[in-house]
Amino acid sequence: MARAVFDPNVLVAALISPRGAPAALYLALTRGRFHLIASPQLLDELDHVLARSKFRRYASREEARAFVDAIVSILGEAEEDPQIARDAPYGTPVRRLDEAGAAKRPRVRQTL
Repeated sequence: MARAVFDPNVLVAALISPRGAPAALYLALTRGRFHLIASPQLLDELDHVLARSKFRRYASREEARAFVDAIVSILGEAEEDPQIARDAPYGTPVRRLDEAGAAKRPRVRQTL
């Protein structure tokens, strides 16, 4: 199974916009398509960044905290039982992300 380390900015982008590559990566993570590797420092940075007031228009502090907790939960499951990560995905086909298509047709959204 593939392993990945996400920069906290990628996870922030996944929370802000339900479309785009960061959201697709987060969805793949929640479906068990790869094993996430994260340090406590990265998780602390993510939590600290999402605590900033400028992110309140995208998610409440409670929603941001739940987002971080979901990531911690995924990491905890894999740490407690590594076989979960090895056996994933469960019933979902593993497909490559269409990087070329994403580069040619980016879905960028900006709220003004």
